[in-house]
Amino acid sequence: MFVQALHTKDEELMKFSLKDKLHQPYRMKLVPGMNSIVENLKHTQGVIGTVLSGAGPSIVVFSNSSALDNIKDIVTNTWFDINVSTKIYTLPLEENGAVCI
Repeated sequence: MFVQALHTKDEELMKFSLKDKLHQPYRMKLVPGMNSIVENLKHTQGVIGTVLSGAGPSIVVFSNSSALDNIKDIVTNTWFDINVSTKIYTLPLEENGAVCI
């Protein structure tokens, strides 16, 4: 479903496909501040979804570019307040997929 949402650029389908109700609610408790970040980003214009990456503590925020500054502020300030250091990478989606070089 997520791949289809990316392929068709369907933001509503992407939002729906990023709502993990099996694993993420339990794993979020292991990442300090994660619940606060997810809740704050949920109400941020331009944010499509926020998920744990792998086993954590990395997170991925899918958004359109208009939300980048707000996302950085929310994540940085939330973790700063609880003494968690952050590194934020802004990456575009790769539209060609994996390629052999």
